[in-house]
Amino acid sequence: LPNSVTDIGSRAFEGCYNLVTLQMPASIQSIGERAFKNAVKLSGSIYLYKRNITIGSRAFENTLIESIVLYNPPKGIKLTVESHAFANCSALTSIVISDMPSTLNLADDAFYQVEHITFYISKDSLRNAYSSTYTMEKLGTIQAPSFPEP
Repeated sequence: LPNSVTDIGSRAFEGCYNLVTLQMPASIQSIGERAFKNAVKLSGSIYLYKRNITIGSRAFENTLIESIVLYNPPKGIKLTVESHAFANCSALTSIVISDMPSTLNLADDAFYQVEHITFYISKDSLRNAYSSTYTMEKLGTIQAPSFPEP
C-alpha cells in the first residue's frame, strides 16, 4: 500500500484468499471493520507507527497474523483494538508495544479464540485495558514481560 493511504475501509480485502503479506504504510490511522476478514493466507507481522490507530471489529478475523508491533510512537498515541478484531487468529502469539507512555484500548473479545498471547510492553506503556478482554473462552496464558532497561 502506498504512503498516501491513511485508512483501509470496511471489507476492503475481505475474503482475499490469496493475499499472503501486508506491508502497512506508516500513514495508516484506521483499519476498517472486516477489512481483512477471511484472508486466510495473510500472515506475518502488522507494524503500526507513530499515530493514533484504530483496528476495527473483525478486521483480521480468520487470518494467520503472527504479531502486532506498535513501534516507536511519540508520547500520547492510542491504539484501539475493537471487538473480535483478531478473532480466530490461531497464529497470533505476540503484541509488542515499544518505547511509549501511551494507551492501549482492547475491546471485549478483541482476541476471541486466541489461545496464547505474550504482551511485550515498555515501562508505563499499558494504561488502559478492559479486564473483560482477558476472560476469553480459549485464552490460555498472558505474559507481560517488560523490555530490559537500557
